[in-house]
Amino acid sequence: MIGRSAQKIIRLGVAEGISLNETVKRWQKPVDDYVKINSDGALSATMGEGGWGYMIRDGDGEVLCAGAGKLSHLKDALQAEISACVQGARAAAEHGMGKVILEEDLLILSRDMMINSYHLHKFPGT
Repeated sequence: MIGRSAQKIIRLGVAEGISLNETVKRWQKPVDDYVKINSDGALSATMGEGGWGYMIRDGDGEVLCAGAGKLSHLKDALQAEISACVQGARAAAEHGMGKVILEEDLLILSRDMMINSYHLHKFPGT
């Protein structure tokens, strides 16, 4: 039996024309001797609170390190996503992991990171 919340989500998907049968993106192993940091942030916009989490895995998919925490006084989801990335990177550094791949799921963060990187490398001081 499907719960009421799940039924609402299914109805939203149908109303919005979203396919619920899309292929699920699977985790990809990092190459060579790299580790992969997967991070995610969450936000309750009405409360301004949320959380962060990360998981660091090796090429075999074994979890090497993971962490999560609460956040408060958030203005938007981007802050939560950045906090998750920073916490994951900090943990990797503390464990001496130098070859890392950072993988997050927020398109806005990816775009902003690419734009900022472009400006830093192409137009110093702007």
